[in-house]
Amino acid sequence: MVLIAVFLIVLLISLFYHMWSEREMYKLSWQMPGPLMVPLVGNIYKLIGKSCEDFMSGMPAVAGKYRSPFRFWVGTKLYIVVTQPQDMRTVLNASECLERCSVYQFIPPVLGDGLLTMPVHDWKRHRKFMNASFSITILQNFCPIFNDSSKMLVKRVRKYTDEKNFQPVDFYKFMEAFTLDTVCQTTMGSRMNIQDGYNMDYLSGANNLMICMARRLLNPFYHLDFIYKRSSLYKLQQRAKQDVLGFVNKVVERKRSEYCGEKSGHVGDRSPQVHIDQLLALADRASFTAQDVTTEAGTLILTGFESTALSVSYCILMIAMHPQVQTKLHDEIMSVLGDDAAENVKYEQVCELRYMEQVIKETLRLFPIAPLVARSVSAPFKLNDYMIPAGVNVVLAFMLMHRDKSLWGADAHTFDPEHFAKERMTTVHPYAYLPFSGGPRNCIGIKYAHLLMKIALVHLVKHFEFNTDLKLQDLTHRYEVTLKLVNKHMVRVRPRQLSNIQGH
Repeated sequence: MVLIAVFLIVLLISLFYHMWSEREMYKLSWQMPGPLMVPLVGNIYKLIGKSCEDFMSGMPAVAGKYRSPFRFWVGTKLYIVVTQPQDMRTVLNASECLERCSVYQFIPPVLGDGLLTMPVHDWKRHRKFMNASFSITILQNFCPIFNDSSKMLVKRVRKYTDEKNFQPVDFYKFMEAFTLDTVCQTTMGSRMNIQDGYNMDYLSGANNLMICMARRLLNPFYHLDFIYKRSSLYKLQQRAKQDVLGFVNKVVERKRSEYCGEKSGHVGDRSPQVHIDQLLALADRASFTAQDVTTEAGTLILTGFESTALSVSYCILMIAMHPQVQTKLHDEIMSVLGDDAAENVKYEQVCELRYMEQVIKETLRLFPIAPLVARSVSAPFKLNDYMIPAGVNVVLAFMLMHRDKSLWGADAHTFDPEHFAKERMTTVHPYAYLPFSGGPRNCIGIKYAHLLMKIALVHLVKHFEFNTDLKLQDLTHRYEVTLKLVNKHMVRVRPRQLSNIQGH
C-alpha cells in the first residue's frame, strides 16, 4: 500500500508540474473546441486500434463536429487542426510556423534531414541553392525526356492490353515505374531502366517505407523508440531502407563519377544541367556535404516519383469514370496537337491545354496527394481569435478543406472540372486549394509535376480509352503519408483506333 501511495503521489506531482509548465497550452486548450481530453493521455483513445483506413474514414466525422481551428491531444502534445482557407493562409505564411512538426522525426532515419524535414535555418539555405534546378528553362529542356518516357509507357500499356484482353488493371503499377524512370533521368541525370524491369527493388522498398512511416505516425506507442525498435514494423523499415538507400547511392555514385570525369576534361554525352549537377557543384564548393547530396537526392526521388505517379493514376481513374470528360479532354488534345498528333508534345502546346489543367486540378482537389501536413510553432502567434504558444503543432487538413461544401458548393464531393472554370475561380479563396501546400515552404517541384503529368496524359489519352467499374462514392482511402486508394486504380484500357488519332 505504501508503494502504491508513493506512486500516486509522484504521478500527481508530475501531472501538476506538467500542467503548470505547459499552462499556456492548457489555457488555449480550454478555450478551443475539440474532443474530450484525458490528462496525460489526451485523445489517444481515438487512435488506438485504428488502421490507416480507419484514420482516413474517421477524419471527416471528427472534423465535422468542430469549427476550425480545433484541438486534438496526442498524449501531452497539443495539435491544432485547421480546415479553413483563411486559417491556412495565416499558418502557411507565418514565420513562426515554418518549422516542420516533431512527428517528421520519423522520416529522417530513412532519408536523413532533407529539404522536406530539415530545420528552418538549414531549409532556407538549401531551398535557395536548389530553386535554380526547377527553372522554366530547365523544365523546357526536360520535355524530350518526358515524351520519350511517355512513349515507353504507351508501349507497356499497349502490350498489356494485347496480352490481357482488356481486363481491369491497377494503373498505378504502370505509373510508378514510369515516374521513377523519368525522375531519375531528369533530376538525377541517370537512366535506370525501371520500365524495362530493372532496379525494381526500389519500388517495393519505397512503398514499404511509406507504410512504416504512416503506421508509426498513427500509433502513439510506436512514437517511443524503445517500443518501435522491437516491433516487426521496424524490421520491415530496415529492410526497405536498405533497398531505397542502395538505389539512391547507386544513382548518386554513378553521377558523381561522371561529374568528376567532366571536371577532368573527359566530357561525354550528357543531359542539360539537372538537379544532381547542382547538388554536386554545391558539394564541390563546400556549400553541401556528401551526405547532403545523398539526402537531397533521396528525398527528391522518393517524393517526386510517388506523388506524380499517384496524381496521374487518380486522373486516369477519374476520366475512366466520366466518359464525357474523357471525350472533351481527347478533343482538346487533338485540337491543340493538330498535325503534330504523332510527334512529341512541345512545351508551348502543353500551355494551351486549358481543360486538361482543369481536369488535373479537380482530381487533386478531391485527392490531394498529401492530405495532411503539420507544422511546429516556434514562437507565439495569433491564429483567428487565439494566441498560439510556442511548442504547439498545427495540422493543415487539406483534404477536408478541398471537400468543404461551404467553399466548393453542394457538389463538393463530386468530380467536375468546371469547379476550376475561370469564371468560377474568381469567387474561390486563393488558399482554398492547396494540393502542393502553400506559402514559402511549399513543394519545390510544382511546375515539374504539372508538366510531366500533362505530357503523360497527352500520350495516354491520345492512344487509349479508359473505363472502370468503380464509382466515386465507393472509393476508400488509407493514410500512408500520401493518399493511397484501397480499391486501387482499377481501369480497363482499350487502344483508340488509329484513324481517331490521326483524323483530327
